[in-house]
Amino acid sequence: MSYPLKFKGLLEKEINDVELFEGAWITWAVCACSENACGWEGWILESVYKIEENERVQLPAVTNQICPICGKNLFRTGAQVKVIPDENQGSSLKPGIDYEVSPIDYEQ
Repeated sequence: MSYPLKFKGLLEKEINDVELFEGAWITWAVCACSENACGWEGWILESVYKIEENERVQLPAVTNQICPICGKNLFRTGAQVKVIPDENQGSSLKPGIDYEVSPIDYEQ
């Protein structure tokens, strides 16, 4: 697959190229708001933030409450977890495993 060359700067971002967050909230949501809902359940992103001058500032994040299976509205349950990034942001890749990595191809 080729990607538009004009988006090269967006596609090749690394951790030092993005605004890091200090905390996030995730919520267990269910697709159960109507009779024909699909019953999906799982974690959704509630908010992502950083602290500036002792105030919480929201950062860009996908926080829509739409079911990924059927597209209907999700119900946010009372199960919420605050997530704080670990200082050790090592790779999730495991040594000794041969991961296939494809180069990013660009089209003009």
